Amino acid sequence: MRTLSGLALALAISTPSAPATADSSIHPIVHGDSGILLGAAIEDRWLTAEETSPRLRGGERYRHYSLLHQHGASEGSAPTSAGDPCPETMLVETVTPEGFNTVSVAGAWNALVRIPKRLDTDRRVYRDAAAAWLRKQGLETPAAELEQIIRIDLEGDGVDEVLMAANRRIAPPDGNIADASAGDYSFVLLRRLKEGKVETLSLADVIHVSPQPEDMNIWYRIAAILDLNGDGVMEIVVETGYYEGKGVAVFAIEAGKLKLIFEAGCGA
Repeated sequence: MRTLSGLALALAISTPSAPATADSSIHPIVHGDSGILLGAAIEDRWLTAEETSPRLRGGERYRHYSLLHQHGASEGSAPTSAGDPCPETMLVETVTPEGFNTVSVAGAWNALVRIPKRLDTDRRVYRDAAAAWLRKQGLETPAAELEQIIRIDLEGDGVDEVLMAANRRIAPPDGNIADASAGDYSFVLLRRLKEGKVETLSLADVIHVSPQPEDMNIWYRIAAILDLNGDGVMEIVVETGYYEGKGVAVFAIEAGKLKLIFEAGCGA
């Protein structure tokens, strides 16, 4: 065993130890607005938030993205528990831009590798497609009220996919926000070509065919579409919320199939 000289030993005792440096091989992902740690990309796999948290020391540098733009970068803190009622949810503090809903990625690549295109929510072809999907879920006369239609080439193969998000909430007669009315719905759908045919896949949905007392309405929307691991394929970040609660889910296309890779949130 090599021993320190007297001078080196004195310096080791008198000089404060340097802070631990960030692990450059791990690329954590944070929901910028809430600070919720979603997980991380490392080499060719994904880590859950539970697996990621012990590996973060603070000082990781995050780039911040909204749906259409990058908004600078800042360092993040070490993760801390959100506390009651969600002690398992881990939070990372970053300096995010005001006025934008962001997702933060610790990676040297540009996660907004292709820019999504917003389409007019009154486009008939997509309203009809959403209405047809709602009928399959059991709504007899659905009114497809789309809030987002986004066109993007997710896989970088030159073929665009379309994402649609909608929220419809009808106030119950008694005004109770904890009751869902018949015809209430929220969803995020992916429409894509597969083997020459258009298919519609649901990333997240809740459909109320009949009144549901004490079944609180949930909403979904597309927060960002980003390449979260630097492989050129873009993942879809979906926000969800309800009275006194919020969450985030991330979906990837892997081997041609839609897959949920992260999900985290907190609610009373």
